[in-house]
Amino acid sequence: MPAYITTVTEDEGKDPIETQPISDTVGIYRKDGERGNIFLRTPDEDIDLGFHDRTVSRISSNARDICPVEMFDRDGSIFIRNNSNENAIEVEYLYGQREIGEGNEKKVTEDCVVKPGLWTNLRLSFKPDEADQADQLEEKGGISTVAYVELLCDGFVDASESSASNAYYYGQQLLTFAREHPVDHQSFEEAVADLERSIQNLKSDAVPTGDELNDDVIETHEQVATDISSIYKVKS
Repeated sequence: MPAYITTVTEDEGKDPIETQPISDTVGIYRKDGERGNIFLRTPDEDIDLGFHDRTVSRISSNARDICPVEMFDRDGSIFIRNNSNENAIEVEYLYGQREIGEGNEKKVTEDCVVKPGLWTNLRLSFKPDEADQADQLEEKGGISTVAYVELLCDGFVDASESSASNAYYYGQQLLTFAREHPVDHQSFEEAVADLERSIQNLKSDAVPTGDELNDDVIETHEQVATDISSIYKVKS
């Protein structure tokens, strides 16, 4: 599943920086100097991320040019490794936070905000392969609306069995498509409202804290997906 890094800033006058999908090791480090500029090191270049943060570590002289923080792809999975960052790397998910101490690494499977320092925020975003393939097919006219909706519904259910964040992503994809492609059916508005309610519940106390959803929530998502898929099939 491709993962992208995007800078997160509250400065409205500064456009976020988004990288290409992580396919090799990329590093994060503080450059020598008074301002403490934070850079992203890729195989091709070093990119100034626009942050000034002296709480992110520099590349030490005896580290053989290894960045204190690295993100990399291993067998199709994304990992974050703390090589030598003095502060623990904070990884914030939709429902909780994890820390990666010096000398440790962690596999990341869903959207999160990575904080190697107090003032450096990097969003790690995943774009599911199925959604990406469906986007391409839709643009080429190679897939019917019904087939596309069924693909999104299946993705929503599968994602619900994976994690809350993945379910939220797929749910938003399905909701956006349904709103942009409404059908004349007496139950359509109710089904879309049920989907929207399910998505909102993912961000509320209705879902227990943690990455996994309980069986009741998954069953609700299955029913919502079935209702929407059935409506599009009837109107096809």
